[in-house]
Amino acid sequence: GTPFSVVVDCTVTGNAQYLHYQTVKLGWMVQQPRIGVSQGDYDFGQSELDSEALGTITIYNTGNANLTVQSLSVVQDEPVQFGFTPLQVIPVTLEPGAFIDVEIWFAPELEGQSVATLQIVSTDPDVSLVEITLSGEGLDLEITPEQQIRAILGVLEEGFVNGTITGEGRGHS
Repeated sequence: GTPFSVVVDCTVTGNAQYLHYQTVKLGWMVQQPRIGVSQGDYDFGQSELDSEALGTITIYNTGNANLTVQSLSVVQDEPVQFGFTPLQVIPVTLEPGAFIDVEIWFAPELEGQSVATLQIVSTDPDVSLVEITLSGEGLDLEITPEQQIRAILGVLEEGFVNGTITGEGRGHS
């Protein structure tokens, strides 16, 4: 918060030989919560379709009064591809210096780049809404039967060459 102080100069006199001055400062700190977050955006990178990538956003109280996180939400287009694990209790109050971790996730259903916004509403008087950009890319890693056969033949050939696969019987096959 912003400090407020008053300075009072007082003169204390003794005998003529000694003259003393004393300065007294009176004041107080304004008590205010302040929200802080671990990052302004979170990139999940590339993730296979129908899988789930996890991450964490940390919310801090950097102020000198209790901060209440009133709500969390994700704004995104359909289909839903981003989300967070709900907190046990909401609203949640953080004492000065305290923090909470929020687990976020990306579960791509569409191939390509996707973006959403995590919104955090709190009792910070200056920044009551914090928005964190979430992004990720969905990849379709499904392989064709031809690609599967080539992969299997590659493993077999490598095994024959390095000796991890050997033949038995009449034709050693």
